[in-house]
Amino acid sequence: MVDQVVVLDDRRPSYEELAAENAALRGMVSELRDVVESLRAEVADLKRQLGQNSRNSSKPPSSDGLAKPVRKSLRGRTGRKPGGQAGHSGSTLAQVADPDEVVRQEPDRCRGCGEGLAGAPASGVERRQVFDAADPGASD
Repeated sequence: MVDQVVVLDDRRPSYEELAAENAALRGMVSELRDVVESLRAEVADLKRQLGQNSRNSSKPPSSDGLAKPVRKSLRGRTGRKPGGQAGHSGSTLAQVADPDEVVRQEPDRCRGCGEGLAGAPASGVERRQVFDAADPGASD
């Protein structure tokens, strides 16, 4: 490993040297402040230009791009989760005891193995009712 020798200057800088360096640094600070101010003005102008669209300037709608503006709801948040609330008993349309028509649909073959199901006991029953809405144009 090579030893590096650092020679320190033992002399102290004079008052004039320090004053000259201070003046130079103050000049640089002043120039940099001017640059920062001009850059801030430029950034503000660019942000203003980015915020313009056909709704808030004289630009044509074709310059808006493909993104649609986000709609903001005027309603505030309630704190509830969307959907049915906990503890609320739901209600469904009750089935009629004696429907107009009953259609039995029984499979004749097993869906899994294809074997016939004639005489096999039922493994499950599903009941469904279909309600036809009245034709709004027909009146009696």
